[in-house]
Amino acid sequence: MPAPQSREPRGPRESLADQAYTVLRRAVRNGVIQPDRFYSESELGELLGVSRTPVREALKALERDGAVEAAPHRGYRLRTIDDAEIEELVAVRQALERLVVVRLIERIDDEGIARLEAVLAAQSPDDVQHEIFAIDESFHLGMAELAGLPRTRTMLAALRSAMAIVTAGASVSYEQTEAVVRQHAALLEAIRDRDTERATALLETHIEGASRSLLQSSASRRATRESLRLSPLT
Repeated sequence: MPAPQSREPRGPRESLADQAYTVLRRAVRNGVIQPDRFYSESELGELLGVSRTPVREALKALERDGAVEAAPHRGYRLRTIDDAEIEELVAVRQALERLVVVRLIERIDDEGIARLEAVLAAQSPDDVQHEIFAIDESFHLGMAELAGLPRTRTMLAALRSAMAIVTAGASVSYEQTEAVVRQHAALLEAIRDRDTERATALLETHIEGASRSLLQSSASRRATRESLRLSPLT
């Protein structure tokens, strides 16, 4: 079965479709694209300031990621992801990221360590609280790149596109951000020490924490929808 063809950008020479994909993913994650409504290609193109063609390609990539669904003559909307699918996404992520860490420790060099340290250096809780999802992603996808696992990186990027639906528009506390930054630092230290057992254990704890947050966000979103549905009209 071929890996999802995610368009997660890889460098400064990204195409318009890559740029549109990046911006659409951020719009989903930040809650700009609302659930339960359809968006046309032209509407999103106007929002991004680009033509329909790159938007169409970006939407097709997000559809392959499992983040959006299309309906004839209506456009695209965010998919609904239930708790069972969240648990599946987390389980797949755990397996893939464990592979990444094991392979990374086998092959990383001083230059690779320095690259991860540079990503980590940008992760001050004071500065990145509102961008923690993007910062967390850059750290984890960067590990897959340095491990020499491009297909795994593509699959992880697609998983994160789908997970972004669940956390869309969620506020993240300083304490949560601080915990993520601290966990990244501990994981990098284990990688630097070439300690596979410690690194995989830290990774497991890190992803379990993310899983709890996803399930809490899902429950909160369901409760909000239910309260709106039951509220009397005024």
